[in-house]
Amino acid sequence: MAASSPPAQHHPIQLQYQRGLPMSRGKVMLWLFLSTEIMFFAGLIGSYVVLRFGAPSGTWPRPGDVHVEEWVGAVNTFVLICSSLSIVLAHEAARHDRVSSARRWLLATLLLGATFLGFKAYEYHSKWSHNLIPKAPHGSMYDRADTTYVSAVTERLAQLTADMYAETARQNDLQVLLDGLPDQLKGLQREIDDLTQEQSELRQQLEPAASTGSNAESEADVGPIEALDEEERTELQMELDEVTEDLAAASEEYNRLRRQSPDMRDEFKRLSDAQTTRESRLKIAEGLLNSAAKWTSNVVGTDPDAVTQQMAMMTLAYDIYPLEAYASVAEHYRKMEAVQLEQAVRDLGRLTAQSTKTEESATAQMNKFRENVAFLVESQQQLTEALAELAESAPENSANDSNAETAVEQGPADDGASAVEAALEQPVAPEVEEAATADREPTLAEQLVIVRQQLSIANEQYAAAATEVTGAQQTLQDASTELARINSRRELVSEVANMHEGLNHHFSWLRLPMSVPGGHMWASTYFLITGIHAVHVLIGLIVFVIILPMRLDRRRAGILENTGLYWHFVDIVWIFLFPLIYLF
Repeated sequence: MAASSPPAQHHPIQLQYQRGLPMSRGKVMLWLFLSTEIMFFAGLIGSYVVLRFGAPSGTWPRPGDVHVEEWVGAVNTFVLICSSLSIVLAHEAARHDRVSSARRWLLATLLLGATFLGFKAYEYHSKWSHNLIPKAPHGSMYDRADTTYVSAVTERLAQLTADMYAETARQNDLQVLLDGLPDQLKGLQREIDDLTQEQSELRQQLEPAASTGSNAESEADVGPIEALDEEERTELQMELDEVTEDLAAASEEYNRLRRQSPDMRDEFKRLSDAQTTRESRLKIAEGLLNSAAKWTSNVVGTDPDAVTQQMAMMTLAYDIYPLEAYASVAEHYRKMEAVQLEQAVRDLGRLTAQSTKTEESATAQMNKFRENVAFLVESQQQLTEALAELAESAPENSANDSNAETAVEQGPADDGASAVEAALEQPVAPEVEEAATADREPTLAEQLVIVRQQLSIANEQYAAAATEVTGAQQTLQDASTELARINSRRELVSEVANMHEGLNHHFSWLRLPMSVPGGHMWASTYFLITGIHAVHVLIGLIVFVIILPMRLDRRRAGILENTGLYWHFVDIVWIFLFPLIYLF
């Protein structure tokens, strides 16, 4: 039997813990902070990617459409990469106790970060000057060139012209006020002096005892002043109160004019200095209002072709703020419009020539009819006088005379004028028509009736000729107005064709609405993402400014390391943003 082995002895397990990574609390907290920042920027960039690449074709602005310059983004990227290198060199210098070298590299990092913010300020100023900023509900950017957009352009131009007219009217009013201000102040001063004197006299009457002393001798000569009764004192007091109120009102008006006169002179000088510029701008704004905005509205309202309407609105948008997407449409519409305007000018030329010929012919006829009317009026007057003399000399006539002579016989013998009127009121009798065809000489009454008929016909002919002349003149005036409108449009098109940057760039004071598809959404996301990133850059620069005065030796190397980690994160975020914003 084999010998049994002794029982094994169990000892407790001895565990030896290995130390973790040698990380300071500051670095741990920084990594926790950076983890939240990574998720935050990942959400922002992811949302931008979904919006940008999920937008249908033609509904998101290209970088050039919104003045995003690739070279600026490339320079900023290079600047941040250089700053990341300089912060690493500053950290290495601090680890090796090269204090001055570390400070120089940290200062270089600070300057590079400030350069980055300087370029961002340049970009933001460019967006602001071109009015590419987000506003509720859509600011100056419209997604489509439609009737709403055309109405906004018209409203903006109308507001500009109204404001400039108001400034001109204000300048004229101020000139009138300032010209009459010295006389007005003198008049108020005289009124104040008169009221002051009247107030003093009334007070002396109410307080006779106050006039003792120097007036004692005069009182001795004329006797004591009679005391005022209660009713007289009340009337004087009421009059004194009224004078006091008038004096206070006049003094207040005088002081108000004295206070406001310097401000009015300054305002008048400002308006006068800007008069030349204002008149020039008013001419431009009115020209654009009539030959661009209202012209496009007229095309949209009168042209039955929906494609032509859309092309006209897109051309207006292109003239204001040229987008590459609208370039081909605008070029095609301008060629088509040039042909139409040329044809319209030829049609107006033919219409003008025809209307001129019609006016000349109608004017000649009208002059002829005028002479005929004058001759008939004179003949009528002579016959009337002859008939009146006949009525006076022979008040009684036979029953076989004409209806006019019968009327003379029935009237009073001493009233020849009434007999003539009665003869004129009689209808044309058959005997008159027979006399016109017979060989016998018509009587005076019959001649008068015939002249009356001819005069009526001549008046109708004259009125018809005058109406024709008026119509021809109105046609000529309308043709002249339309020709002037067409010429203004052609001049505007010619001028705008040389403005390659558009009206808003050439006349920055216009700030007209722009048609930028997706422009408002782009502006909102652009300023949100780049603004948040710029804030992070600014925070890093503030930390650099705080660290810079310190002694950057081995003991401060940890601070530079943690700050460098934050700065690297800011740099990496920009490396992701650069291609998304500047290249797509």
